Amino acid sequence: MKHLASLSASYALIMLFTASATAQEGNAPPTRYFSIEFMSVDDTQGDAYMQVEAFWKEIHKARVANGDIQGWDLWSLSPGGSNQGYQYMTMSYYSDPVTMMTGGDFGAAFAQAYSDLPQQEFNEMWSMTGTSRDIAERYYVREIDFIASDSLVVETGMVAFLDFMKAKPGAGSEYVKAELDLFRPRHAMQIEAGGKEFWNLMSVMVPYGSEVEATHFTANIFSGWDQVFSTVDVPDPSANQQTMMQRGMNLRDHRFTYVATLIDFVR
Repeated sequence: MKHLASLSASYALIMLFTASATAQEGNAPPTRYFSIEFMSVDDTQGDAYMQVEAFWKEIHKARVANGDIQGWDLWSLSPGGSNQGYQYMTMSYYSDPVTMMTGGDFGAAFAQAYSDLPQQEFNEMWSMTGTSRDIAERYYVREIDFIASDSLVVETGMVAFLDFMKAKPGAGSEYVKAELDLFRPRHAMQIEAGGKEFWNLMSVMVPYGSEVEATHFTANIFSGWDQVFSTVDVPDPSANQQTMMQRGMNLRDHRFTYVATLIDFVR
């Protein structure tokens, strides 16, 4: 896999924030599922790809209306050079894994969105969909936990950091426990202090196996670059906490981080 330049924080990606309240133990919202697609777009196809996503946005609106998805995002990736990995990422949000894996009723969504579109125009856009981009990678993931700012508002221009984490063999459950017990409270403090808007932890359902790039994703989302580079007052971890956190980090390999900017969405 081609890698993009990393920043020392997390994204998502993934995307990944239809909720606007902090998940609380005993009062947790229903589990969410996401399909994440990384797009390779040639320098000469940028305008065509934007036309394609505008075309598909209307279909995603219909999918939200009929309950197949909860939302859809389009993100541009940085630095995004032709030799630096992928240029765009899309995310679709689901309430159940079956609809995520099947995609729902696309035929109904097509008919609802473009019932009056001439067949020739539809065929042209369908053809452009295939020629304007390559879906280089696709992941199906389950959200394990999240924290969101009470004032979270989804807007274009938001910046996300998506960390690809690969748990050490046999350490998946222990790694998740470390994220929730040791790192989640730190993210909560940063969100409470206004340092970011959202954090979550996701488990990769498909693909899986010893050769996968990641078994888990973590995501940090900011209102914009001003918030990314802002400084907030969060207490330093104690010596004992630092020791425990280092042990937690040793349970996984932080493969790399994608940096993304939200350029369009449907809710």
